[in-house]
Amino acid sequence: MRQDVAGDDITIELATPLQTFSAIDEGQFVDGPENDVVKVLDFDQETGQPLKPMKFVPKGIGKSVSCYEIGYSDLGPDSVPEEFETHEFMQISTFATVLKVLDFFESADMLGRKISWAFTEKKLVIIPQVLMGMQ
Repeated sequence: MRQDVAGDDITIELATPLQTFSAIDEGQFVDGPENDVVKVLDFDQETGQPLKPMKFVPKGIGKSVSCYEIGYSDLGPDSVPEEFETHEFMQISTFATVLKVLDFFESADMLGRKISWAFTEKKLVIIPQVLMGMQ
């Protein structure tokens, strides 16, 4: 249960809070989240300092699949909304969304090739939450 601006209680229904996305790990995923194409940076809203990179856990190290450690693993329809508002969840959600969009456009049914950036950097850097002082 949360409250709106007027202080009234509101209920949020999470019908489908998560979608899965699988990517082939050829060794390009590292702490961040980051791979050879996309890097997510996030900053502390109070200090402006970069947040600690999220740890990448390769397959075989206590997991059956490679993943990023977000501190909890049982997100679902019964999860409270605050679990979907953490820096960790937002970073992974942003990273997975960008990878999913790239995968869609690079598929044989669409472009059928890797996307080339219109800038000189080889990696797209994404900042999911803009610092308040930078608006």
